[in-house]
Amino acid sequence: MLIIVNAVKLLVMCEVDVKGVREKLGYTQKEFAKLVFSSERTVQNWEAGKTIPPSKHEILRVLESKANGVESVGADALHLLIIDYGVSGDWLLAGKGKMFR
Repeated sequence: MLIIVNAVKLLVMCEVDVKGVREKLGYTQKEFAKLVFSSERTVQNWEAGKTIPPSKHEILRVLESKANGVESVGADALHLLIIDYGVSGDWLLAGKGKMFR
């Protein structure tokens, strides 16, 4: 994560390797787009190095952790996925059932 600070702005850039994460998790661009509530074209743009909006940073970081075999994530990230994005807790925590409620 790169943080640039000046007197007025705080810019946080998401440095997630979207293509690497997507491929490790075994998703097509279309499937991954549905997972992160974006279009397939948006995923293509991210993979080409275009800017990822701050609203997607957290879910991409959680997916990156999952792709890298990290099973524990913070409570805030779990809340975001389960409540805000509608991801099934059973799928997220145990890999069972449907991904979305």
